[in-house]
Amino acid sequence: MNECDTFASVFNGKIKVKGIEYAYVARNYVEGERLSDILEKNGPLSWTQAALIMVSVLKGLSYLHGMTIPVIHNDITPRNIIVDGNDAYIIGKGHLSYICFGSPKFNVRDMNPWFMAPETYRRKFNPTTDIFCAGALFYKMLTGLEPWHNAESEISSVSQLREARREPLGCIFDVHTGSPLPDENLALVTKMLSPDCDHRYKSA
Repeated sequence: MNECDTFASVFNGKIKVKGIEYAYVARNYVEGERLSDILEKNGPLSWTQAALIMVSVLKGLSYLHGMTIPVIHNDITPRNIIVDGNDAYIIGKGHLSYICFGSPKFNVRDMNPWFMAPETYRRKFNPTTDIFCAGALFYKMLTGLEPWHNAESEISSVSQLREARREPLGCIFDVHTGSPLPDENLALVTKMLSPDCDHRYKSA
């Protein structure tokens, strides 16, 4: 399986509609189950299971970000990941964009705020935006919760979520062993989820 396969789509070029240029996508058929359904049915995954899925996701993002004109997915969530055995595929093309500083050509309001990088609220979309999304996905797979989700103080608005992200992410426990993640594993997830895009990994 190569990077293009993990995205589950093939970019074939550009097309102009009423003078506006768009990239067009031909989707492959992908078998499997949505990650969101797997998590709802089985609960959080082990580090090994989650890491296998994350490797496939990052391969797909590497393919998109490595295009001649980098493409940003912007919507890496459990609903947009299909799992088939040990392989995982990125689906969902409703929020694809090029690197963007300003108002994008898609509806930001229908995106899941738990998986949106802080800079997207300033209308900034680039490869590190997807790294944050992938980090949020990783956290969700490991804990069953979204990053900075606090059951004791319900977060019900975007402003509350943005305020919560001012605090350190905190320890992540392996739900299968009850033990904290090893320092190197925690550091990986924490770096992906840095609220400051300059402190995240620069590429998938």
